[in-house]
Amino acid sequence: MKNGFYFLGGLLLLAGACTAPDSYRLVGNLSGLADGTRMLLVPAATHKQEKPIGEAVVEDGKFVFEGQLPEPRLLNLQAEGKQLYYAFMLENGEVTITGEAVSTTDGDREMVTLNKAVVTGSKADREFREKIAFRQELDKAYTRLHQKYEDISRQLGEARRTGNAVKIDSLNQTEEMKAYARDEKAFFTQVEKQTMASIKANKDSYWGPLLMLYCFNYFTEDPAQIELYNSFPEEIQNGYYGQLLKKELIPENLIGKRLPAFSAPDRNGNIHSDSDLRKNKKCVLIDFWASWCGACRATMPHLKDIYPEYKKKGVEFFSVSLDDKEENWKKAFKEEALPWIDGSNLLGWKDPIAKQYAITGIPFKILIGKDGVIVDKGFARSGSLEKAMDEYLNKVK
Repeated sequence: MKNGFYFLGGLLLLAGACTAPDSYRLVGNLSGLADGTRMLLVPAATHKQEKPIGEAVVEDGKFVFEGQLPEPRLLNLQAEGKQLYYAFMLENGEVTITGEAVSTTDGDREMVTLNKAVVTGSKADREFREKIAFRQELDKAYTRLHQKYEDISRQLGEARRTGNAVKIDSLNQTEEMKAYARDEKAFFTQVEKQTMASIKANKDSYWGPLLMLYCFNYFTEDPAQIELYNSFPEEIQNGYYGQLLKKELIPENLIGKRLPAFSAPDRNGNIHSDSDLRKNKKCVLIDFWASWCGACRATMPHLKDIYPEYKKKGVEFFSVSLDDKEENWKKAFKEEALPWIDGSNLLGWKDPIAKQYAITGIPFKILIGKDGVIVDKGFARSGSLEKAMDEYLNKVK
């Protein structure tokens, strides 16, 4: 009887040990972070600003988050007031993050990079690292591609900044620029092939739509994206990441519809309406962005490069910030030194302009014709924006 009691107790202990935890405790130990720094856990791969699901304060170089998750989630570890975005998979259980926080400055911005970051206790994060390894190799290949053609890219950028149309045409006719175009096309073909293969291999779990969201900027053909989404099982489509993906892929089709009237104040309080922007212009490019959106700000140098050329052709640029804090918006505008008008109603995702255009993720751009009709939208692929503007301008000559 005594032996039987202990045997039963052992079974109970084993059963308890095998029960999946229903909450998480995330302990961070990152050297280089000052005590008092507020750390945030923010949903990632949603392509929009999200509210933190957890907050913690650094004390003696450490911080602790506690909470519950219905399933493993991709999150960004952020530091309030600093440019720090570290994506990782968190799941219920005891999880730790260790590493070294290295700070650099870019103007008034403090950029923080995590060196030698290691996540332990999260099986989902190990899987995540394995599944995105191909993406990291593609990023390296893209860097090598641009380094190879760095000189001619610099020349073209300078010609665009100064509006030297003759120089632009001359550079585009060179064998080096033609080779650049061929190599870039081949690269994006390879990107699409590898990305598709990775997502198809994971289509029967939440990894399928999650990887698709994570790699979204690397896709080039919307029909292919929708076809891939439709191949996911119904339960995956109806899951958390499946529903996020659906909103990205199948927004309301605005092309060919008349531009809804809108207005927004610039940083000096001057009101700008859509009709004012289109006055004496052939078309208007509306760029949705925000100070907190790293991907948005990464596109700004290219927009500034092409702006002088297209301004001379009759194109006006207008940025709409989805910030909700005036100081963040004005600070980012100053840092980016945008040469065109930037407006904001400071309502974040509740901005009426964003709602009118069913904007669910940024960066996002919309090209408006001189008649107020929406010509095109999106422009995630390199060169697609210039192509759309050139095609429209040729039609309205």
